[in-house]
Amino acid sequence: MSIEKRRSEIVESAIDELVQQGKNSFKPGDIADFLRDKNDPISVWQLRAEFSLLEEKGAISFDADTALWTRSQPSNMKSAI
Repeated sequence: MSIEKRRSEIVESAIDELVQQGKNSFKPGDIADFLRDKNDPISVWQLRAEFSLLEEKGAISFDADTALWTRSQPSNMKSAI
């Protein structure tokens, strides 16, 4: 598995975990904090690239009025982890 694909899966899984914990909207920094707490840090600029990719896949969407992201649907990028 490529590093990029693995990073995408990690980010998408982190988003899913936050949503399951009741956080319906989030910022890249929320995901960065979550991953850092799990001892799996990723830089915010890499997160922004992953967010763009997930947005293209329809997995998350951005609300310009609130400047927050929300989970739309699971992408087909994530394998069984």
